[in-house]
Amino acid sequence: MLKELIELEEIQSLMVKLYSIVGISHSILDLEGNLIIGIGEKGIYKSEDYRQCFIYNKEDIKKEGDYFLLTCEQCTKKIAMPIKVKEETIGYVAIEDFFTKQEDKEYCKSCIKQDSEYIDYVEKIPVLDEEQVKNIITYKKELIEFIINNKIASNVSYQEKTYEKLTHKFFANLSHEFRTPLTIILSSLYMCESSVKDTKDNIDGLLNLKVCTYLKNIKKNAYRLLRLVNNLIDMTKIDCGQLILFKENNDIVSIVENITLKVAKYVSKKNIDITFDTDIEEKIIACDKEKIERVILNLLSNAVKFTPKGGSIFVQVKDGNDFVRILVEDTGIGIPEKEKDLIFQPFVQVDKSLSRTAEGSGVGLPIIKSLVEMHKGIIWVESIWGKGSKFFIELPNVKLEENKSNNMKTRFCGEEENTHIEFSDIYF
Repeated sequence: MLKELIELEEIQSLMVKLYSIVGISHSILDLEGNLIIGIGEKGIYKSEDYRQCFIYNKEDIKKEGDYFLLTCEQCTKKIAMPIKVKEETIGYVAIEDFFTKQEDKEYCKSCIKQDSEYIDYVEKIPVLDEEQVKNIITYKKELIEFIINNKIASNVSYQEKTYEKLTHKFFANLSHEFRTPLTIILSSLYMCESSVKDTKDNIDGLLNLKVCTYLKNIKKNAYRLLRLVNNLIDMTKIDCGQLILFKENNDIVSIVENITLKVAKYVSKKNIDITFDTDIEEKIIACDKEKIERVILNLLSNAVKFTPKGGSIFVQVKDGNDFVRILVEDTGIGIPEKEKDLIFQPFVQVDKSLSRTAEGSGVGLPIIKSLVEMHKGIIWVESIWGKGSKFFIELPNVKLEENKSNNMKTRFCGEEENTHIEFSDIYF
């Protein structure tokens, strides 16, 4: 039966689409004549709710020429047309208020007449306009081919799930294969730096200064590679629905303030003034601390990239009734009006001419947008080209019940390390 081949929600979507085009009530019946789903002026009808109101027995369906009529008292103006997949009838399409005049009936008969004993598929449906047949609408691509395709849906679904599992396994391995050698490289660099700093000999001092410069460049680019790997892997996890939030009740004011202070120390070389302000001392909300830190770090990183020396960055946390609003404002180059809707799409950068001083892959903002939305929050930007940008985030003002925390994750990097990684593609 049809209801075994296709989900009611999918049928409903198709029928709403058809109803918007045709404007005539119609429904799908099973082989027993029971309504599976229907649509009309009063909305959607489903068998679970309205079966008692739409009882069609086989005796009520009468073959007349090339079509079937529903002959019961409740449906004197209904025509039923069989839906066949190959040689098997799997259900009926019933259209209300189909014929009102004999000439309409004869016209429709000529339109839908088939050589076979039954109408093999519902291909042409008359559309009435002021009780006259106005035109013919094709059903085939809208419904029948969809049903036929669903005959193999279970096999396709299995193949898709298998492919999805392989994809997840591949990127899990990719994460390990990239991160492990990078971690070893960075650990070795820390040991080298420590050994060089312990030497106090004047002759070795000049050599050590050069070595430190080389080590610094190696570490910076290792961070850049690690940042790119993290972003690409996380973007793939988001697309696959595999990135998980580990929520706890956290002080959002403290999170934003601590990140701002770390950035303030980090960007002092660029002579950028960073200010933090809040109208509340503490605000506890349910959030994944590490991911919110990443969101704020990314916004601050972008602000630093595109703000010239001597500019300023303003960070604010403001309490609302149902939400907490976070603002990151800068006096940088701004965003052109036509590109505001593009910056949250992958691999989009506002000004490619600044690529030497503002490098990046263009996947940061799409990721943080997804992270914010995973928290049931929203993010948007207000900007004037040449006058800076304002990024706003609103997070729900909700808490977890006690002992409901799902934080079982161990940090891959500490806060200080994450700051170095996020700012690794900025040259001061």
